[in-house]
Amino acid sequence: MIGKNQKSAIGTIVERKSRDTLIVKLKSKKADEKAIMFSKKLNQLQKIVKKIYDL
Repeated sequence: MIGKNQKSAIGTIVERKSRDTLIVKLKSKKADEKAIMFSKKLNQLQKIVKKIYDL
């Protein structure tokens, strides 16, 4: 999604079955930057999920 006057952007990933949505603020609209931002966010989530289920 592109913001007002194309000055900001967010990216979304939606998991189909549970409909969980991941929203990431993007620094630019370039594909390589998007990939970096999503991989950082997914890696953070992976650590959190491991802590929750690693009781």
